Amino acid sequence: MHVILTGGFIPQYGYDYTCKAGDTPETGCHVTGNPTQIAYVTAASRQQRALPPGRIWQENSSTPHFWYRDNQTLHRVDYDDSQSLRLKYKLARSLGVRGVGMWTASAIRYNVTDDDGVDEGKVFWQDLKVFTHGRDDEIMYGSSQAESKVG
Repeated sequence: MHVILTGGFIPQYGYDYTCKAGDTPETGCHVTGNPTQIAYVTAASRQQRALPPGRIWQENSSTPHFWYRDNQTLHRVDYDDSQSLRLKYKLARSLGVRGVGMWTASAIRYNVTDDDGVDEGKVFWQDLKVFTHGRDDEIMYGSSQAESKVG
């Protein structure tokens, strides 16, 4: 039996980019140094400090991002959440991929609710059912994830 691994790995993390002094969300981020890989729970925590409009949906990558400041330094965080992961699971299923895996699965917090009262472990398994069972019901997007578009 032969096993071929193709792009069936699903991220459970994001990247925090430090922007150059003087950058703004309107001008974009000119990255200084290397981005920091962060767990989803860290991204969710940092999103509490997001600059308006908060979560921004990136159409071309089907992923969210947000901006925040640490002291006077601007940061951009790109990450995957329930909405973007469901799209990836749906795509993998439609392409006939026979399995998916994820990085940093150990970062999933079971029996912990976020600020919107959503159990992260439960959401993870509901999202995965999009791949395993083809179900895309009971989408649980919190109010902090209201969709915004990049201009």
